[in-house]
Amino acid sequence: MAKKSKTSDESSLWRLNGPIASLRSSLLGAEVDLRSPLSGLHDLNFGSRTIEGSVLGISTNTDLSNEGRDADDVFVRGNDLIAGYRETKERPFALQVYWSITEPAAHSVFIDLLLSLQTTLLESYPSVMVHSALHCDEIWAVSDQGAATRLQGNASDQRSVGAACLVMRAEGCEWSYAEMASFDEQSGFQLETCSPGVWGLRRELGGSFLEKGVIRRLQVRGAFLPRHEDLQLAAECLAGLSAEAPPLTA
Repeated sequence: MAKKSKTSDESSLWRLNGPIASLRSSLLGAEVDLRSPLSGLHDLNFGSRTIEGSVLGISTNTDLSNEGRDADDVFVRGNDLIAGYRETKERPFALQVYWSITEPAAHSVFIDLLLSLQTTLLESYPSVMVHSALHCDEIWAVSDQGAATRLQGNASDQRSVGAACLVMRAEGCEWSYAEMASFDEQSGFQLETCSPGVWGLRRELGGSFLEKGVIRRLQVRGAFLPRHEDLQLAAECLAGLSAEAPPLTA
C-alpha cells in the first residue's frame, strides 16, 4: 500500500503538515504527531490557557512509534483526522484511528477516538491501550446515573471495572476533562502518577477473539467541559455515548 497524506476538506478544523496534524477549533488547540500516536493530542490549549499533558494517545502490544515508519494512510475528512497503520508481523492486525472533533454546546468540546481493528489471521485477540495524562488536583468517577465518587489521590495504582467515566479537575481552571468508554467496551482503567501533579489514565480495550476479515470498532470519548457543571454534564455525555453504536468507518 502506498503511503498517502492529503487534506480533503479545507473547511476542517484539522491541518496537515507532513506527519503533524494541527487542530484549531474555537476553544481547543492541539497537535498530533502521526509517527507517534502514543502522544495523542498534545501541546494543548483551551481558550487562552495552556494545558499540561496529553489526551487520547494510542498504543498496542508493539509501540506504533517504534515500527520505523509513518502511518500508511493519513487524511482529513470534515472534522475527522484519520490515520491507518497496516498489519505487521509484530502487531498482527491493521488499525485505523479517527480523532473526531465536535463542539456540541457553548464552552464544551468532544473528542471521539474511534478505532477499527482488522486481522488476516484465523485467530487473533487484539487489544489497544488508550492513554491520557493531565495535571489535575481532583479525579472523580461518574456513572451514567449521575453518581459521583472522588478518587483519593495518594493511591498510585487504581483499577476499576465499575466506572466508565473519569473527570479530572485542575485547581483554578474553568474547565474539566472527562474521559469515558461505553459499558460494552470498557475493561477497566488504571490511574497512576506520571510526575508531581500529573496523573495518567490508561484504558485497555478489546482483547477478545477477532475473526479473520471482521472489523471491530471501539470508541472512547474525551470531553472538555465547563467546571461549574462538569459532573452532571459528564454523566449526560456518558449516557449518550453508551446509547450509541460506534459510527461506521471507511
